[in-house]
Amino acid sequence: MRGRRLALLVLATAGIVGLFAEQADAARFTSTSYIIDASVANGFGGQDGSTNYKLVASGGESVTGGSSSTSYKIGMGYTAQLNYSIQVTALQASVAFPTLTPGSPQTVALDTTVRTDAPGYSLAIAQDRDLTDSSSHTIPKVAGTITSPAAWVNGTTKGLGFTISSATAGVPAKWSGPSYAYMPNSGLSTVFYNRSGQPSSLETIGLTYKLDTDTRQVSGNYSNTATITGTMTP
Repeated sequence: MRGRRLALLVLATAGIVGLFAEQADAARFTSTSYIIDASVANGFGGQDGSTNYKLVASGGESVTGGSSSTSYKIGMGYTAQLNYSIQVTALQASVAFPTLTPGSPQTVALDTTVRTDAPGYSLAIAQDRDLTDSSSHTIPKVAGTITSPAAWVNGTTKGLGFTISSATAGVPAKWSGPSYAYMPNSGLSTVFYNRSGQPSSLETIGLTYKLDTDTRQVSGNYSNTATITGTMTP
């Protein structure tokens, strides 16, 4: 039985939904993807971003800012209407499993942090492919799903799986044990963590990845990319 040198690459991105709170307006310009009050008139602005951030800018407006009372809330200016934001960060750009001996599973940890002022948020995950080497050999997923994670049985469970090992707001019961699930492929990103209530500070969700193979697995360097997406609860 030879050792397998295996790597798992992980990226984190942030998704944003539910940006607009309830408002009283005389008129609006709307579509399926935006809402702009008729009173907004900025001299310049726009959006920019990369794989790690999204920026919304606006300037040249005569009056901006927020105001409220017990009966109303108003956001003056375009960016003042973007009430919530979310930032999701993977603390390690990549993680790698040690050399693996079939029958002796290895684990690696990855912490993801979330900062948001929204009333709640969810985290979803997907991978671009199963662990794959340069000759297109693959290591399969474990059988457990995000809906029904399964206990890991050493010597029996084979493949790559993940679990929530810690969370600032508490680990959901279905992940206790711990229980493991596979990451769905790209296009099937699935929510694995829901947080109700506005966080009072930066929150950390700890993930543990676990891997084992059988003796027939071809030795080599295997890799894939996982994406974690955060979505605000409006």
